[in-house]
Amino acid sequence: YATQSTLIRDEILGESTGQPSQTFKLQSTPILPRRENEYILVAPPGGLPQIWQEVSDFADSGPDDLHYTLDSITGEIQFGPLIREPAQIQTMTKFRSRQQSSSSAQTTTDTPLAIERDRMERQYGAVAARGSVIKMVAYRTGGGQKGNVQRGTIRVLKSAVPYVASVTNHFPSRNGTDAESLDDAVIRVPRILRTRDRAVTTEDFEDLAKAAGDGTIARARCLAAYHQDEAGVVRLLLVPQVNTEGIERRRGIPPEWFNLSPQLVDQVITYLDQRRLLGVEVRCNQPEYVGVTVQTEVALEPEYNNPQVQEEILNKLHVALYRFLNPLTGGPEGKGWPFGRQVYSSVIVNLFQTIPGVRYLGTVQLFELRYNGSTWERNLPREPVIDPGPLGLICSWFDLQLRSGHVINLI
Repeated sequence: YATQSTLIRDEILGESTGQPSQTFKLQSTPILPRRENEYILVAPPGGLPQIWQEVSDFADSGPDDLHYTLDSITGEIQFGPLIREPAQIQTMTKFRSRQQSSSSAQTTTDTPLAIERDRMERQYGAVAARGSVIKMVAYRTGGGQKGNVQRGTIRVLKSAVPYVASVTNHFPSRNGTDAESLDDAVIRVPRILRTRDRAVTTEDFEDLAKAAGDGTIARARCLAAYHQDEAGVVRLLLVPQVNTEGIERRRGIPPEWFNLSPQLVDQVITYLDQRRLLGVEVRCNQPEYVGVTVQTEVALEPEYNNPQVQEEILNKLHVALYRFLNPLTGGPEGKGWPFGRQVYSSVIVNLFQTIPGVRYLGTVQLFELRYNGSTWERNLPREPVIDPGPLGLICSWFDLQLRSGHVINLI
């Protein structure tokens, strides 16, 4: 199998000060789930190296436990803290633990108020000795959307394998997602509390469909029944998560990259069948992707009369178009072009006016690309608007043969 990761060995984190709550940071992030041979080694001065164990938290760590925590997103490593606790909490905790461990009647004269009143601090996890060299023996960094490559992309063996001359991936790689932003988490949490793992409303089906994909589904749209014979049928349009690096290279994302695999569809339907109401049938499809090609002329401000600067602005304009007219990164909010929303030439004008150096635009022409079942057809609509329809979704990509790439000329 292949993984999108880089292995880093023997990274020195620093020396211990001998104080609690020490923190260190790995140089490369994010960190992939640790394997058995990926851990921290602490070498005390004049002593034997010690293997320390990663834990999720220090709640159950004692002062002699060689424990640390590791944040996979930030790469921050923390050693055990010294916590100042009210004496009453400590004494009551100790008193209850003694009561629970006793199998007979209480024979001691100790009371909760008499147990170690003067002790106010507690060490959670051991403290590395002063001067100890702290080293991460190994860890792997990688992941994210850039690992979602298409089939036929992986062709190089990183290490020799006997009797294997070449390799390739027959299926696209999935499950690569970037870290969730705080704003997205704030939006998602109320939805989790509302759905309670049950699919009833359209929002429930959309949220649970994305959860079913386990990171492989970027967007989901639940549609109402259009005909009476579809009563009890829930239709979902799914957009898978794919690699978006082509946007920055002025290539966009080809629509075939968004094709749904039968395995992914079965995975979503099986997940929703366990959470839907009785009598409801779930059907999953992909949107009708409609391509948009922009052709226009742009005048720059006089101070940008430099070939190198002009080329930089042209690159920004192309990248802005491929990002804006995109199912994953497009639209006014940058979270994907809205389902069924039309494209007007005026929105292209507004987009370009946000780019520094643009003075004004000439005529903006919008070309439409639709798939007729066997090939893509490029047409110039009568009106300066492209309507993808209620089941459609706008996208843009570069293909020399189809002439789907955007054309921007300076005037």
